[in-house]
Amino acid sequence: MGHGRASARPLRADARRHRDRVLQIAQEALAGDGLSLSFEEIARRAGCGVGTVYRHFPSEAALVEAVLLGWVERFVADARALATAEDAGRAFHGWFTQVVEQAAVHQGLCDLLADQGGEPGRGGSR
Repeated sequence: MGHGRASARPLRADARRHRDRVLQIAQEALAGDGLSLSFEEIARRAGCGVGTVYRHFPSEAALVEAVLLGWVERFVADARALATAEDAGRAFHGWFTQVVEQAAVHQGLCDLLADQGGEPGRGGSR
């Protein structure tokens, strides 16, 4: 079961900022050597309390899932923006190149998913 935002009520502006900052830090960690940061360290770098991190992401799997969803949402938004490009072949090539480059950057995410037994939120609980 996912930890999507669709059923949740909208976040206050400060809560949204904290959530976005936590996601940014987690993305940076995953792009490096995997999510090697503790929730305490993520909270410190985000400038919030560890309870705030756990409130938004009750587990490492929930945090990884949110990072992965953000990544996919950006690729989808970019693809939609290119759908009306004059040169569809060039637009697709540029988009696909970006996907491949980002996949290489997110090797840590791929490794973490493999360690958790597949998809976040489906099996593999840690």
